[in-house]
Amino acid sequence: MDKPLEPGEREMTIAPLEYRPGHSMRVGPINQTMDVTVFMLQNEQPTVVHLEPGDGTHYALLIVPTNIISINNAWGRYGIRPANTIDWLLVTKLADRDMRSAWLPLDCDIETHHTQYLAENEWTQTFLAWWLNNLREALATEGSDG
Repeated sequence: MDKPLEPGEREMTIAPLEYRPGHSMRVGPINQTMDVTVFMLQNEQPTVVHLEPGDGTHYALLIVPTNIISINNAWGRYGIRPANTIDWLLVTKLADRDMRSAWLPLDCDIETHHTQYLAENEWTQTFLAWWLNNLREALATEGSDG
């Protein structure tokens, strides 16, 4: 039986990710709802999400929508034309000493080869790809609603 959604949570269609049988990873950030995260990114505002998925780990991600008007012309040097900046996020995994960043596409599924730049650990890569696909779905759903 599915548990009821918490306030600010949204129904997701991406299959749950289990860290052990019967224990699914939590998708919602602990510092703000997914709806707030989506709202900020769609309104060209960078945001930091804190994730505690339930397996004893903690992640902090700085997520920058690349279509922010004041910086969207800077990405051409890196292969992203201004017209395509809406299809990308710049994600930085914040850590004590080792902060890693990756360009992540929004126009296709995010796979572990995309998240390998954020973490060396295979489980972390898998979790981040899963979580970012949930975010990508939320952004696409919200964008089609309104």
